Amino acid sequence: WRGDRLTLEASGQVFFANDRSGVALSLRGFAANDQNVGLLGGIQLPDIAGVRTDAENRPFVESDDRPGFALGFSAKSDRWGSLRAYVSDNRGNPDVVGSEGRLWDTEFFSLAYHKAFYGGWFVSAQWLAGRTETVAGPDLALTFGSDFETTSLLVARDIGPVRLAVRGELFDQDDTSTCLCPPLGESGEVVTAAATWRLGDHHQFIGELQHISGDRDGGPDNLPFSRNETQFTLAYRIVF
Repeated sequence: WRGDRLTLEASGQVFFANDRSGVALSLRGFAANDQNVGLLGGIQLPDIAGVRTDAENRPFVESDDRPGFALGFSAKSDRWGSLRAYVSDNRGNPDVVGSEGRLWDTEFFSLAYHKAFYGGWFVSAQWLAGRTETVAGPDLALTFGSDFETTSLLVARDIGPVRLAVRGELFDQDDTSTCLCPPLGESGEVVTAAATWRLGDHHQFIGELQHISGDRDGGPDNLPFSRNETQFTLAYRIVF
């Protein structure tokens, strides 16, 4: 529905082949990057107790013949910005063991706000929360999984062909497993500062400085550990 001052949009999707979504988040935790996983791609899983496993999770598989669904709603206004709500449930059946392993039941809700201001300023905020769970081995009464949540705020400004941006994010993951499994809980924060120089419509030069700190309940040898890391990245991107 499009009005003079407000645009409303609702959408719904039914999808298949997402039965292993949630594996990497629970076993590895959050990752502060913009990696897109292709339909046939996978996500590297962590080593176990210091032993390299070279394991990879392929989230886009179908084993239980149950479709997942997603619903979205957005409201857009030139004056107030845009607000979008989105909920997704893959409806994976944890009792089923597919070709890639046991399936995971994963659902989440997201709320995002975007607003452009005078002078080239731009603000984007997002809150996302959900849960993921599977069965721990042949005992169907024991579960393995976590509740997760992340909140982020980005402030950016365009100065001619250059965009300067600062983004902060808080993330948290609570272990909900009922089995004696490796602990999954973690919490932390990420701060990113970036500059993007747009050269025409097709070329971008990007410099990014990122600092991440976090505490995880189960690290090497399944013992609690903390980590602070800082990374600087230079990138060139072709857009077409």
